[in-house]
Amino acid sequence: MTSNYINIYNNLVNLTRNKKLYKIFNKQDTFSDRLIFLLLHFAFFLKAFKNNNNKVLLQEIYDFVFRQLELSIREIGYGDQTINKKMKDYINLFYSMLDKIHNWDKSSKETKKSILLIFLEFDVDEANIVDYLDKYNEDLSNNTLNFYLKGVIMAVPKRKQSPSRTGMRRSQNMKFSSKNIVEDKKSGEYRLSHHLDLKTGMYRGRQILDPKD
Repeated sequence: MTSNYINIYNNLVNLTRNKKLYKIFNKQDTFSDRLIFLLLHFAFFLKAFKNNNNKVLLQEIYDFVFRQLELSIREIGYGDQTINKKMKDYINLFYSMLDKIHNWDKSSKETKKSILLIFLEFDVDEANIVDYLDKYNEDLSNNTLNFYLKGVIMAVPKRKQSPSRTGMRRSQNMKFSSKNIVEDKKSGEYRLSHHLDLKTGMYRGRQILDPKD
């Protein structure tokens, strides 16, 4: 796994923090709400670039993203048994999203609203979210996978941004990624900073958990 995957994951996280998106909310958002939006963005991302040429690469990105989600849930403080159940639920939810948005481009606005209502279990203005996701989907279709591996995943802005503003935004993204995710010097695996390596079970030179095969 490369740092390019970290860039994709961190920018998916940044999309869930889009202030414009949460203006559509009719209540205070929660971790669960943001996770659903992250999965929605990721589902559109995989849909846009799904083909035989990208099969291996997209599988690696999928594995990486869900690995980071698991680490994030662990950071909240859930135990192993609870985490395993939650991850199964989120994976099932994600595959359901992929199935429902498969024909998104050919669907009517009313059909798109009904799809969103399946997953958004909170009070939102689904019409505005449909418009938002349409713009995001269009942005994905107008670019290549390699563009997003090197750049920033985002919905189409209202107006063109200046190079200086783009540079400032990207510098903040890099701060976000370097602060939260690091590469373990011994195993080469990526993990959250100040957390044990789940593959080796090591933390600061001590064996905390049994290593995974």
